[in-house]
Amino acid sequence: MNRFSSFMYFLMVCCISIDSLHLPQYIKTCKVRNADFKKCAIKNGNDIIKTIIKGDRKYNIPPANPLRFPLATVVSDSVNLNSTNISIHGLMDIDITDVDVNLSNNTILFEAHIPMLTIEFRYRISGKISAFTIQGEGPGTVKIYDGFYRTGFGFNVTDRNGKRYMNLGNESFHFDAKNMTFKFGNLFNGDEKLEYQMTNYLNQNWRDVVSALGPSLEKIGIFLGKLIVGTILQKVPVDEIFPDF
Repeated sequence: MNRFSSFMYFLMVCCISIDSLHLPQYIKTCKVRNADFKKCAIKNGNDIIKTIIKGDRKYNIPPANPLRFPLATVVSDSVNLNSTNISIHGLMDIDITDVDVNLSNNTILFEAHIPMLTIEFRYRISGKISAFTIQGEGPGTVKIYDGFYRTGFGFNVTDRNGKRYMNLGNESFHFDAKNMTFKFGNLFNGDEKLEYQMTNYLNQNWRDVVSALGPSLEKIGIFLGKLIVGTILQKVPVDEIFPDF
């Protein structure tokens, strides 16, 4: 288990393994079997998302404006990117665009739009992107413009002390964006010419960069989705979340 996987496991244990709770008062329920469920869920989700982003200590949901965590490792066949002191800005502007709960195949889907997501961190990178060698260590910034983020979970329902609860699994994450920019300070030990050339290449070919790092980015996206909504879904009885479940 790498350091990021160990950190994710630690946080999920802290955030998910808590006592059974009731639905927060600020969350309004929707009847999942009603024809207007999607409309209701999107409206209610957007009404309370800013409250959730502020954090809720009772439910161990951390503040996410900005969202901070200590480390992440992104690994592909050709490049290693280790990041520390990570801050994610822009989650307060999230707009939920789709919610789907499929009772036939036990899946939950959330889709959201964020106009601008800025990720700041300290980095250490080595390897190759396409045919180009990249190495360096210093401050980094990634900006994602006009992004759509889609997180899905499979679930089953278990009985605990006479109440039914969701268990989440089979996670998925995908995102698309209008544009994405990278800035890695002090690339190539401060060689400004090489840093400028590499920065231009990354920004002009950002979709190729995302594709190369896809599996690790997917793990991070799933982790963040579970961190924000997983506690409520798994620790509040399902009949309180969806009254007609």
